[in-house]
Amino acid sequence: MGGVLVFFLVVGGIVVAFIVFARFQAARKGKVADAANRVDVFQIQLGVQAQARAVQDRLERMAQSIDTETEQGLQTMLREVAIELRRHAEHIEYGAIERAAALSLPAAEQKFLSYSGEARSTYNREVISRDALGVRTQQKELTTDGIRDEDGQFAVSEFFVVTILAAMRGVTLPERLMDAAALDELLAALGSVAAEQLVAAEVVWTPASLSDSMARDDMESRFPQMMSI
Repeated sequence: MGGVLVFFLVVGGIVVAFIVFARFQAARKGKVADAANRVDVFQIQLGVQAQARAVQDRLERMAQSIDTETEQGLQTMLREVAIELRRHAEHIEYGAIERAAALSLPAAEQKFLSYSGEARSTYNREVISRDALGVRTQQKELTTDGIRDEDGQFAVSEFFVVTILAAMRGVTLPERLMDAAALDELLAALGSVAAEQLVAAEVVWTPASLSDSMARDDMESRFPQMMSI
């Protein structure tokens, strides 16, 4: 179950999704189900103005080189995502955070997978995927004239949504993203998570293609849980 799959790099519907289910299995080995082994699973969603889209290119390049099979690689991925988003904090208009607290490792894994499935189901077009063996498959990406998006609809380039999933131990994050101060606290905390605290992480960008974005009304209807920051 997912032990072979290290991460996807998907362009079209979703991009820069790092998945490390194997970490759950490794964490379970030799462990007992006591309070010290409990895991919190966080789902963080941020509505980002399209002007900050350049950050996607940097993280996409990073996804090509980071080895998320290691604790240090996974930590590096989460830290770099947090740093890049913090640099563009003025473009983050919406946010939501949800926490499933003090779960056993099997329960945390199931919750993580549930969050992941929800994030990936928002847009289902995938153009490029990569697995742990380096195998890549590609579907034809529709062209755009810069006015219409890849579905042929008139595009209004306003927002994309970044979903960060993290299963961690001993990490305190804000309960709500009510303002810029809470957002800065959140991103600073994610950037300083120690490798031994991180059990699994995934980052999903929706939508992914630079020619495809969401109008404000569309984003608010697809992600009603997000509130204005």
